[in-house]
Amino acid sequence: MIKIKCKECGQEFVGRKGRKFCSRKCYISDWKKRIPGHNKGEWFESKCLYCGIVFVNGKRGYIKKFCSRKCANCYNIKIGEEHHNWTGKYVCRICGEKTSRPNVLCRKCHDKFAIGENANGYIDGRTSLYLVVRHSKKYREWRRRVFKRDDYTCRNCFKRGGKIEANHIVPFAFLFWKYDIKTLEEAKKCKELWRVSNGKTLCKDCHRQIIRQSLWAVRNPMSYQQVLDTWYMYL
Repeated sequence: MIKIKCKECGQEFVGRKGRKFCSRKCYISDWKKRIPGHNKGEWFESKCLYCGIVFVNGKRGYIKKFCSRKCANCYNIKIGEEHHNWTGKYVCRICGEKTSRPNVLCRKCHDKFAIGENANGYIDGRTSLYLVVRHSKKYREWRRRVFKRDDYTCRNCFKRGGKIEANHIVPFAFLFWKYDIKTLEEAKKCKELWRVSNGKTLCKDCHRQIIRQSLWAVRNPMSYQQVLDTWYMYL
């Protein structure tokens, strides 16, 4: 602990090396001085980095670079040479395309080669097959089609939006048992697993109630198959 002179009020205090202010009050007072227009209650005009629209800045005590969240997302989502941090100093190890980071693959090569057994942190058997399928691109596409068909509305309580999930009517794990799926390729080829009619949109609370039925189907697959056969007879 050493003696330090406060940067704002000039009062001496005892503190750790590197500290600049004696209190939170002095820190906030100094911070407000560094924000243009904040101390006097006046606003100033700024130009949006994405769309170029002039907007009023200085509101809420910080400087904004964009006029809206939409412009900020559009500005930061760009990839390749269109990105604002693009340098092009380095080269992809596989295809030779220019990148901005050293010793890495370009986006196309990464999506093609750095997955599964080719990934740097791959450990065989660490991730269960259920999680591998649920995190696959085909599963995300199936879930998106289910949401779009149901207009992002829970089919149980009819609440639209919020935290929604896609549920398999015939349980996901039961289909794995029925068709004896052992690998990701077998799961992708199973048509029953990706039928949109076998999915429905549920909110988080309603989905918790349905999970109990799915657990019973996993623990008693033979009994559940008999229930399905009886149900199909009346369709």
